[in-house]
This record gives sequence, C-alpha cells and structure tokens, in this order.
Amino acid sequence: MAHYSLGRFEEARKSCSDSIKIKLDLGDVDGIAESENAISLTFTQEGLKTNEKEKLRRNFLKLSNMARIALDSRRKIGNFRGYAQNSVT
Repeated sequence: MAHYSLGRFEEARKSCSDSIKIKLDLGDVDGIAESENAISLTFTQEGLKTNEKEKLRRNFLKLSNMARIALDSRRKIGNFRGYAQNSVT
C-alpha cells in the first residue's frame, strides 16, 4: 500500500475499496477481509496524525465499523490474521 506508506490515506482507502469490488467478483472472502482491515488501519493512522478532536472522533467511528466488518468476514472463514491490529469488542 504505497499510498498508506506516504500518508495518502484517502487514496489508500480508494484503492482498497476498488480492490474489494474485484475480490467480491472473485469470491475472495479472505482478500476482502484484508482490504477491509487495511481501510480501518488508514483511519487509525490518520486519526493519530490529527489534532482535530472532531476528525479524530469521526475516524474512530469509521475504523471501529471497518474493523468489525473485517472481523465478521474473517469469522466466516475462520481466519483471524490481523485481528489484534484493530481489535474492537
């Protein structure tokens, strides 16, 4: 994820979303979960780099949602790789 490494989080999310569409067509549940997890990580990193409380709050809500979606996808196939990166209960 070059965009992620360069701090271009919106572009990274777009790439991951595009990837999810392809993986849906292929039926790649594990790959979908990986992309969903990557999206949640972009919100985490972006939130850590902001001093704006409202943006931080919005990012936390988004990352929580994406982390839950990724975990649900992984539960379906019994793969919990990456779970500890964004563990949300």
